[in-house]
Amino acid sequence: MSFQIRQYENENALILSGAITVDQAAELHAALLPLALEARPIAVEADTVTSVHTSILQMLLSLKQSVPQFDLRAVSPAFTDAMARLGLNSLLASSKTKP
Repeated sequence: MSFQIRQYENENALILSGAITVDQAAELHAALLPLALEARPIAVEADTVTSVHTSILQMLLSLKQSVPQFDLRAVSPAFTDAMARLGLNSLLASSKTKP
């Protein structure tokens, strides 16, 4: 599995690793939906991602808009390149707590 979700006292964490393809999109979406509905802060760690499909980045952008705080903590060069190719660097940047 190229993603893992961990629940901590103050936040949820999404750990992404390896190649995250469109084949994992439906499974990832199903796992992220409850997190979006919880409306708890979420931290994303993607420092071991080797490639990421556009649909995954779109899901993360949607998730960011659904939670009170989105923290993109660690990203690999491949993840950063994928965000840059799509012009998502500023849109997926970490956000402060929403009022």
